[in-house]
Amino acid sequence: MNLRNIRYGRFNSSLARTILMPFFRPGKPYRLWFGPLRGRQMYYDRSINFHAILGLWDTETFELLNRIFVDGGLLSKNSTVADVGANIGYYTMWLSTVMAGSGHVYAFEPSLDVLKFLSNNLKINNIGNADVVRMACGDHVGNADFFIAKHHHASSLHADWAGGGQGDARKITVPMTTLDVFFSPDTGRLPPNFIKIDIEGGGTYALPGCRRILQDARPFILIESHTPDEDRAISTVLNGHRYKAYRLNDRRWVQKPGAVHPDLAGVWGTLLLTPEEYYERVAAAIEGRGSGNSSLNRHA
Repeated sequence: MNLRNIRYGRFNSSLARTILMPFFRPGKPYRLWFGPLRGRQMYYDRSINFHAILGLWDTETFELLNRIFVDGGLLSKNSTVADVGANIGYYTMWLSTVMAGSGHVYAFEPSLDVLKFLSNNLKINNIGNADVVRMACGDHVGNADFFIAKHHHASSLHADWAGGGQGDARKITVPMTTLDVFFSPDTGRLPPNFIKIDIEGGGTYALPGCRRILQDARPFILIESHTPDEDRAISTVLNGHRYKAYRLNDRRWVQKPGAVHPDLAGVWGTLLLTPEEYYERVAAAIEGRGSGNSSLNRHA
């Protein structure tokens, strides 16, 4: 584990902040030094984790996604991607690079506090294949209560989560859509081949709002689960839509899709949801075995 921590740049962020803070000024952009986003620029704020501003955030996850979807040929460059909970745009920037052909990224972010960082980060990097969508993703179209946490990474559609159980979160009203409606055929938008969801427990709303997409488009989904209720929402997808789940935390396939935390074989953590029909190809890519197949183009 220590070697893995060194390899993927896992270290105490507080220590990094103490050492590096004198060299960073809020509101100014800085070039990322490491990782898959090395060379990109990102605006700094004291609320931003130093792993992110250095380019070391989620490097192991990016390595796995690259192995599966780029090297393994499971996403073509003309794919459509939904980044649900785009925050400051860290994943959006990476996904836009993967979709450097005719593909497109839709970055959903309802929080006004971080929208400026998301928009500015895309602008300063001249990213033209990503659209910022100033909406939450949920189970209905209209308005919704959204709760702003002290730290922007914890803001959520769930008051308890955003408030840390202390009721200490600021409530605002945000526009909400469902992924099924946003990508409905009459919009002219192609359905997503890949969806990233990291919305601090809000998968309880977003997953029921994309049943048609799950059934018809069969996207891959990278989702971070935060609560037992979100675990159960993911479990419903696995059992109701013929998906399998690979957990990044312990690098294991979920053996009990009907169980949730604290069952270690159940649904919890950060998961890659894979349509059953692509399970063999994903498993081969994870294990480093070539599949011999070309990139998928499910919109052709």
